[in-house]
Amino acid sequence: MRTWACAGADQAAQAQVRGAADAFFRLGDYERPDPPAYSRLAQIQVPAVVIVGDQEYPMVPRCAADIAARLTGCQQIAAPGADHLLPLRAPTMIAELAGDLAG
Repeated sequence: MRTWACAGADQAAQAQVRGAADAFFRLGDYERPDPPAYSRLAQIQVPAVVIVGDQEYPMVPRCAADIAARLTGCQQIAAPGADHLLPLRAPTMIAELAGDLAG
């Protein structure tokens, strides 16, 4: 919880972290070998925004910046007061950005 929910470990945050951990351990049933996608990000030709909480775990903003740099015209936006649980911490921001991208 200190790593992924440092903005607050209330019941909603705890439920999201537990649900994510549970899903992570079940993913193995669906994994298939695929070519790595990271080197192919420039092929994506739709509007994109990378949102990173300003209280995110330190490695995540670096990864997000690398991803945003490979997506044509991608913006990277900071979510004030947010950690890794963006749908919980910044739902309005996410909805507004999605609406803006949809046009």
